[in-house]
Amino acid sequence: HNNNSFTIHMSTLSNILDHFKEPLPQWLIEYTSSMNSREIINQIFQNRFLYYPGSYNDSQPIKMFNVSHVVHTYIYVDYCFSQNIIEKTELKGYHIIDTKEIEIDDLYYKNWNPRPIFKKAERYSQPPFCTIQIYERMKEYGEEHGCKRLAILFLCKDAIASYEAIFSNPTINPPYILVIQDHGFGGNYDCFGQNGLLHRIAKSIQIFPSFILNGSKVWDGYRLLSDEIVYGGMHRNARQLFIKE
Repeated sequence: HNNNSFTIHMSTLSNILDHFKEPLPQWLIEYTSSMNSREIINQIFQNRFLYYPGSYNDSQPIKMFNVSHVVHTYIYVDYCFSQNIIEKTELKGYHIIDTKEIEIDDLYYKNWNPRPIFKKAERYSQPPFCTIQIYERMKEYGEEHGCKRLAILFLCKDAIASYEAIFSNPTINPPYILVIQDHGFGGNYDCFGQNGLLHRIAKSIQIFPSFILNGSKVWDGYRLLSDEIVYGGMHRNARQLFIKE
């Protein structure tokens, strides 16, 4: 399917997302706890993934894209994470088969230099960590419930700086889906939506996602894929799905 041929405002989101399904990636099929940090990171970035800056433990995007089998890895980035964020992220019908610490140095591009503005994040930030959890669907649930396996990577770092630090690496895929949710209360030193620092960095490194699940001011160069509204986050924010033009 040519992604750009969709102008189906009357279609439901689930019908549209059917066109973008992918099979379970080989690395998740074959996953064992003997895989090291660098091997996991290499695999994640050679496949599709979702990037959610300022996510906290909002599982709405996981439910939405897992049931449709569109992505299998979710990168949740928030400098407010506490270590128990992982225990708080339960997915119905799934159990955790492995939890592994990831080296942040394996994520960040070695030639990246932080911008001075990123220092603004430090006053909000918890001690950094990065952990991946591998989830497996319970036997009593079928494909219509969601993927057989999925991965969530929790990165406790500044999500705007991390976008540049990760995606400056020319050898990796850009995010397949980006979630943009500006929460409208304290805790962010800049915004994720149109013309905010995240958007300006994306333009500077020329890294743009294929889709944006948008709860803010959408970036230019994207068009609405469906009129359907979904709700997520702690304040049940209205979101719509956009596709890159």
